[in-house]
Amino acid sequence: MELVKFILTTTYFTSKGIIYQQKKGAAMGSPLSPIAVDLFMEWLEVQAIATAPAGYPTGSIKFTYEEEIDGSIPFLDTQITRKPDGTTKLSIYRKPTHTNQYLQFQSHHPLHQKLGVVRTLLDRKDAIVTEEADKEEEEKKINEALTQCGYPSWAIDKVKEQTQKPKTSKNRETKDTKDKTKGSVVVPYVEGLSERMSRVFKKHGFSTAMKPHSTLRNMLVHPKDKRDPSKQLNQFMKYLARAVRRPTLERQAVFSKLDYLNTKLKPKK
Repeated sequence: MELVKFILTTTYFTSKGIIYQQKKGAAMGSPLSPIAVDLFMEWLEVQAIATAPAGYPTGSIKFTYEEEIDGSIPFLDTQITRKPDGTTKLSIYRKPTHTNQYLQFQSHHPLHQKLGVVRTLLDRKDAIVTEEADKEEEEKKINEALTQCGYPSWAIDKVKEQTQKPKTSKNRETKDTKDKTKGSVVVPYVEGLSERMSRVFKKHGFSTAMKPHSTLRNMLVHPKDKRDPSKQLNQFMKYLARAVRRPTLERQAVFSKLDYLNTKLKPKK
């Protein structure tokens, strides 16, 4: 338990030369965080939620609740409405701040990902909405939103045709063929070129996945400051003289690190 407490309370990070400590919550990316969070929420559910009113003090975690308005209440992306006869109907719920911003069609992404946006919205409509009149209204909203994002009518119509086709044995054969591929290849996406490469690999029995070679996250987000290798080397040299007095394995580790730093400091030709 002492080791668990130590791991959960010693999360540090550096930004612009300043060292910060995370005071609340668990560190993202830590293998221990999901387990600790699950255990805490299980305890909280048993101890508090079943009997406590809203606003029960739980430290930094706060709970809220909603009441139905005019016989209707949202749950996630679903709007639940009570009808006069006592039955319920479901429709799509959008927050007041919803802006209809989806992946732009002009964006540098593979076509199948753009069509996937259309397919996701149409599948959600078919899976959630229960009445035909609401489905027609939802389809109009989808068309308007996608048109605002630059999607041409042929792209929307193509996905509609695919979703309306009944599943046949040919589709199952296609799935079996995919399962029997020789392997997969990941290539950086370049419009026009990557699609051609994908077709070539497919002829030889390989499936292709595409990834962006440059993203805004890679260019703008740097959670950790880069270390100066020359400063590392200066600090390393301070205790290098003591390395000869250390056990054999420690000496090997020290000199391996020194070789790595020398490689990083070599001027590029």
